[in-house]
Amino acid sequence: MTRRPRVIAAWFAVAYAVLSGLAPASASNPSAASGQIDAGYLADVRDLNTTVTYASADDRTDVSLALVPPIPAGGPGITLIFRARLRGRSVDPAQLDEIVVRAHYTIHSDDRRRAVGALATSHQLQIHIDPQDAGGISLAFYPATWGYFGFAAPGDEIPVAFFSVTPADLRALALAHVVTGEVLWTRFSLTPEEIAALRQFAATVLPPQPKAD
Repeated sequence: MTRRPRVIAAWFAVAYAVLSGLAPASASNPSAASGQIDAGYLADVRDLNTTVTYASADDRTDVSLALVPPIPAGGPGITLIFRARLRGRSVDPAQLDEIVVRAHYTIHSDDRRRAVGALATSHQLQIHIDPQDAGGISLAFYPATWGYFGFAAPGDEIPVAFFSVTPADLRALALAHVVTGEVLWTRFSLTPEEIAALRQFAATVLPPQPKAD
């Protein structure tokens, strides 16, 4: 009889240690401290990061550029992923298949409520090219697909939208000196380094324009 309470206490101590080890609230696991569950591929985004990957199943090569503009005052950060798909195993602009932009919140930007009511508002992407100039233009993109990603409580999911971009759109962006815009109810302004990276991305994936006769 005297050993049973000790056995039970020891069992609880072991169980607590195991459960605590599964999700320690530390710098290496910030989601445990914040209570927000990791959002998978959306979480691994670094500004100005360029990647090239080949998918043998589709025989397509993807060139991606990640842009994470500075967080505006009073709002969450936004992430823009420009991705060009090219046919074949190499980065050959002559084999350009499509250009897509993926937009979503920067993970852990929790200063605004992501309510279900947001479903009734526009997911449109607006990009303003050189808005400070009289000849500046604005481009409007409407999502090909959109939704909410991540295993989280209702209202806490990460909204994600995908937009199709034409080569002409990307060429116009490559000529810009200033780029601002709005997407997913968030304003953004690209840094000079991000605009330069976008210009290099366009030079890498776009075929040369045919010469006028």
